[in-house]
Amino acid sequence: MRYEFSIGHPLKFVTKGSLTVSSGALGIPAAQLDQVRGGEIQAHLTIETDQIRVSFGGADATTTDHLYNVGDVITVSGSAQCRALTMIRETADATVRYTIFGKQGV
Repeated sequence: MRYEFSIGHPLKFVTKGSLTVSSGALGIPAAQLDQVRGGEIQAHLTIETDQIRVSFGGADATTTDHLYNVGDVITVSGSAQCRALTMIRETADATVRYTIFGKQGV
């Protein structure tokens, strides 16, 4: 899959990282999201090594939330939505890579 911004898109690369998703719910680290202050923010996540479950509503992810497979891509826009996303593994621990775009230090 590929990810594109249109020419002149106001969001710029801010940071990237990876997470090991296990049995305890976790989201994108707040310290990473906090690098974008004010304005727009977008998180782009790729599922690298195993299936995960994702909750977008702010509650911890459970085994009944959205199922994502290896190779799937999740794009979330908005600070509240990026902070509300939580993930747990489906079977084995999974690696999820993320990239944050926004207006850094605004």
